Amino acid sequence: MFTLPQNHTTSTAGIPIVVIPESTENLRTLLLFCHPGTTPDPPSSLERFYYLHRIADKYMLESILTWLRKGCLPGFLETMPVGVYVLARQLGWKAEARLAAKRCLSLSVSELAAWSSPLLQDVSASFLQELFKYHQECAKFLSDAMSIHPWAHEWCYSPDYANTIHFRAKEEDCCKEPHELGPELRYIYTKTWWNVFISECSEALAKVPSFEKIPVAEIFCKVAKVAGRCADCGPLALERLAEFSKVNQGPVLIRLDQAVPVPVG
Repeated sequence: MFTLPQNHTTSTAGIPIVVIPESTENLRTLLLFCHPGTTPDPPSSLERFYYLHRIADKYMLESILTWLRKGCLPGFLETMPVGVYVLARQLGWKAEARLAAKRCLSLSVSELAAWSSPLLQDVSASFLQELFKYHQECAKFLSDAMSIHPWAHEWCYSPDYANTIHFRAKEEDCCKEPHELGPELRYIYTKTWWNVFISECSEALAKVPSFEKIPVAEIFCKVAKVAGRCADCGPLALERLAEFSKVNQGPVLIRLDQAVPVPVG
């Protein structure tokens, strides 16, 4: 702030003019914010947000810095989570970086890779690399979590544990198929429609690691087609799966946070 250029020209009225590097548009926004009774429009892009922040920081305009961080940045979170993450990392805002990284899990890898911005000229590329790594690790964790092993006790039967109450499917139950699980459980029988559900969810999470983005309607149609072949399972299969999903998503996400920390610096 105290390094303003000292060279100036003089107007016809004899008033000195100081030349500064900021654009007219950005200065107008800052001055409107300082003027009583007026509030400028929020920045229309993350690039303008970043440059406004740099100017406000340069002139130590704390109220504008707070307005940008608390009032403007959240507006970009849903539509530009990658940019918000990179910007938050650049500015050292850990809470905002964490929220943006979580929001990025609703994107596919190709959507992450497609992100581009002039901000890349001013921020470290390592932030993007960390975000890609986090996305990949979350995708693997959630995909593995939806494999048959963690949820085997839900609808299966094991000859090795025939009397265990955890197994809902009995030996004589319908529409089951065997799975080899190794030395602890040599094999189990699981519901065929349950296998469809697990396989489809696991595949979807490997691409986009977000339960919210699982194509539930499409998967349930496939499950219903298989379950409908069984008179006993058909009427209840979708209801049971919906109940299972509602109960188990929360614990899985807690385990995800513990296993894969968000890179926030």
